Amino acid sequence: MHLIRELVGKGSMAEYQAVLSHSYFFSKVRGKDLFNGAHVKEGYHSACVDKSEIVSSTDWQELLMSLKSVPSVRKLKDQSHDTPHNLKILISINPESGIGVCMSLLGNFIGFYYMHESEPKGQVCFGQELGYYLSYFPFSPMQKTAARDIYFSISKKLPQFQLFNQNFADYLIKDVQGQTFYYEEIQLFRILFSDQLDGIFF
Repeated sequence: MHLIRELVGKGSMAEYQAVLSHSYFFSKVRGKDLFNGAHVKEGYHSACVDKSEIVSSTDWQELLMSLKSVPSVRKLKDQSHDTPHNLKILISINPESGIGVCMSLLGNFIGFYYMHESEPKGQVCFGQELGYYLSYFPFSPMQKTAARDIYFSISKKLPQFQLFNQNFADYLIKDVQGQTFYYEEIQLFRILFSDQLDGIFF
């Protein structure tokens, strides 16, 4: 975890809880409200509108182009369609490793997760997808450098986004009605950004 301390944001759990409370209900929503959009709060709907405006802007296309020119970026795939409130880019550094870049319009946060084909000793992983181990912290100095360069590119083009505090990524949020599902408990990163955290497949 020490590899990326310089890219850990300064946000607090109180700040993230306030953002979630503005967007989600902390109880299971039932009945017709599940189908008319009333299962999430106005803050969530506003975030979806903000996301649509960014995706359709020239800034977004220019950002994707600028990321392709980052030396450590081998390939990238825009997966912003996965989640209504979140922008997501999968980045391949080499055939063995990559980075997932998430940009949540709930509070305007940038978060990272990391992928590697093998599980290094001592690394804390939260899952495995498509044969890749997933972690909220980098597996290698190469991923650390790439994440730093990616963050600087994003901050130049979309300065409204601030760095998420990765130390709270696996904090469990309980009894929350998400946009698609109700969760008895879910990690903060997954409810704030996306519960679809993929491995590299390109």
